Amino acid sequence: MFKRKICGITTVEDATAMIAAGADALGLNFYRQSKRYLNAGIAADVREAISADAAVVGLFVNADVVDVVATAKRLALDWIQLHGDESPDYLARLRHLGAPPVLKAFRCGPDWRKEMIEFLSRCSARDCSPAAVLVDGFQQDAYGGTGHPADWKSLADWSQWLTIEHLVLAGGLTPGNVAAAIAAVQPSAVDTASGVEIEPGKKDSSLATRFCANATAAMGM
Repeated sequence: MFKRKICGITTVEDATAMIAAGADALGLNFYRQSKRYLNAGIAADVREAISADAAVVGLFVNADVVDVVATAKRLALDWIQLHGDESPDYLARLRHLGAPPVLKAFRCGPDWRKEMIEFLSRCSARDCSPAAVLVDGFQQDAYGGTGHPADWKSLADWSQWLTIEHLVLAGGLTPGNVAAAIAAVQPSAVDTASGVEIEPGKKDSSLATRFCANATAAMGM
């Protein structure tokens, strides 16, 4: 399981720089409405620039299952991150088609914890549970990448009720607050996009280096 994920990589230069900064996972965003959408024309070049010891995560939002699997195979993705309203049946279809491990995102909106538990229970019954979950901040009509923090307090006891082994914490994480977030939640990994950017889709090497160093220290690695 990766520990320090930086999402929204849009250029070869940023892919190389984020690995050098200490990220052990990079997210490629294939949601066309996102400001961090990765153009299909350069996706292969970006993928090739990522070293073999870093995980490559493809982010999708309510995309066609066949297209997701095709993209995953074409780019040799290590993970599929689902950030939309995908159902347990959707995960079952991915499993049937031989997709990589799934990272399912949930936003801390109204009744999010109950909805997550019910969702995972239904997945378990279908034998299609995600390999990990990601908890993000909530903003109406937005599928992540908003910079809004998740509810750390409500996640403090996640290991006692979550049926999934790994929880990735996202939502407004920056070099300045990632250590506090890790101390409060004790997640399996942390994920940032806007927290290490100059502008959406353009990363800052200095911020990324500080983010990764602070996360590593807080995790006791």
